[in-house]
Amino acid sequence: MKKTILSLSLLSMVALGFSSCDKIAKELMQPFNVPVSSVNITIPIVVNTATESALGATTTSFNMDSAIKANTANAFSINAVNSIKIKTITVNLQNTDATNNLSNFESARVAFNTNNNTTQTTIGSKAIVDNNVATNTTTDIDITNSPELKDYLKGSSTMTYTLYAKARRVTTHTLPAVINVTLHVE
Repeated sequence: MKKTILSLSLLSMVALGFSSCDKIAKELMQPFNVPVSSVNITIPIVVNTATESALGATTTSFNMDSAIKANTANAFSINAVNSIKIKTITVNLQNTDATNNLSNFESARVAFNTNNNTTQTTIGSKAIVDNNVATNTTTDIDITNSPELKDYLKGSSTMTYTLYAKARRVTTHTLPAVINVTLHVE
């Protein structure tokens, strides 16, 4: 009986010790930003100006655990992370001209899902000011309330970004878009 009580006590102390180590690791890790590889979406000719529509989607691979280890000299893994959220999203249109650029759109948003969590979530949105300038090619998507993405990014992930927009005016040719995302890890 004494051996059983002693064994259970020792097991409890070990379990508490591991729990405390995780808490200490989370306290010691400094927040950092991780740029994700640029992704490309080709926006088709847009003819619908009545409602928001999906303009395209693209999928890329990303290993968040490797990124965390690379940014912490292998000291921490995703288990030490409290939070992963979107820091910035930039959309840069290519092949623009005077009648095909960002001013063709009144709003845009970027949605995201992964193979780890297939529920699509909006990670940023923007109302676009119509200034009708041919050089209007790049916009930063507003990040006001980034969703928590830790569950989406555990381990190796296949990430899918979908670009949605509501057009103000139709476009006359396709517009390749480059999307850059930076994550904030705490």
